Amino acid sequence: MCSKLYIAAFEGYTNRVIALLDGNGCSSLEEKEQSTANHHGRACSIHEVTADCSTLLHIAAAEGHESLIAELCRRDTTLLSAASSSGDTPLHCAARAGHAGAVRAIARLARASDGVAEEDRLEMVLHGRNEAGDTALHVAARHRHGEAAEALVAVAGPEMAVAEVNGAGVSALYLAVISGSVQMVSLLLHWKPGLATDLDINRSSPLHFASSDGDCSIIKAILAHSPPKVAHIQDDQGLSPLHAAALMGHAGAVRLLLQFSPASADVRDKYGRSFVHIAAMKGHSSVVSHAVESRMLEHHLNSQDREGNTPLHLAVVAGECNIVSKLLSSGKVQTHIMNNAGAQFQPQRQDHIEKWNGQDFIKWRETTSKNLAVVSTLVATVAFSAAFNIPGSYGSDGKANLIGDRMYNAFLILDTLALISSVMATILLVYGRA
Repeated sequence: MCSKLYIAAFEGYTNRVIALLDGNGCSSLEEKEQSTANHHGRACSIHEVTADCSTLLHIAAAEGHESLIAELCRRDTTLLSAASSSGDTPLHCAARAGHAGAVRAIARLARASDGVAEEDRLEMVLHGRNEAGDTALHVAARHRHGEAAEALVAVAGPEMAVAEVNGAGVSALYLAVISGSVQMVSLLLHWKPGLATDLDINRSSPLHFASSDGDCSIIKAILAHSPPKVAHIQDDQGLSPLHAAALMGHAGAVRLLLQFSPASADVRDKYGRSFVHIAAMKGHSSVVSHAVESRMLEHHLNSQDREGNTPLHLAVVAGECNIVSKLLSSGKVQTHIMNNAGAQFQPQRQDHIEKWNGQDFIKWRETTSKNLAVVSTLVATVAFSAAFNIPGSYGSDGKANLIGDRMYNAFLILDTLALISSVMATILLVYGRA
């Protein structure tokens, strides 16, 4: 693409673009000669593209230049459906940048274009997909542009636009949840509340994603437009949104979900584990504390999974000392419950417990380091003396008699290594004791 044409389109200089396209945009003879040379004697073309195959309309749409968009479409309406190397149409570019005015202008021009049936052209533009399978609405949701999304839905209609899924099989709502846009989530669910119960390829709902992130504002926005059953949806692992929140230790999200649907606490995963099992196993004390403090959740403290494990069993196996301490100090946990393998948490009398004494370990370490230091010193001494009392002794010329012998060379190398390593070991052992 001609550099002057590109700059004029980027800056939104409509008259300058028109002049260049008409061959009147060069202010000096030198510029005119250069432009003529670049275009082989012709004026700039409206079909020129950039390195990524973006047209003038792509540039104008990305920058939100509505008057330039109108002028370019007046000259050639095929630009509306032109795709860049990544599959983006001008509408994708306008939605990505959040230019609602440009979105409305492109939709209006698509409806008024000649040569193709109005509805066909409009549908082609509105529902065009890039290489990722994203429509313009997916792009707007991904980049948190609520106004641009509203403009798209106003033209396409909520039922058609909002329900579409991209190449990954997810709707715009998933992308809005992941991007953390409360406004977009609220808008999309207002247009189509049924999106809250749509599932991806892993059977995860948008609420699973929000709960996993722990974003309470997004969770509230979803719950405000959803039926109670949305909190009970399980993914392919049997995990509910409550499990996802407990797994990540988001205590605020756990409280919010339980407030919305107290019955969601009874949902079990494919291993028969409740959210308390998950939190105990992962060491999330804030979630376990909530279960301990809530009378409605007390029975989950002693509930067993399919292997017979209670939250206490799982916390012990995972080595989560804080969780074990919290469960035992609550006085609500039954320690005599056995799992299917016959294991139980059995308290011991204090006088039967052999307490670990750190002093014994320290004494053992000191004794061992002393012995090792003596050994390393002896090795260093022997290796040093061996360097002077070499095998084969010395000749009358003062040189070793075995010089050049393969075994003698090996002796020198090994003796040197022994001397260096033993000296270093001695230094480290002495330094460690200090």
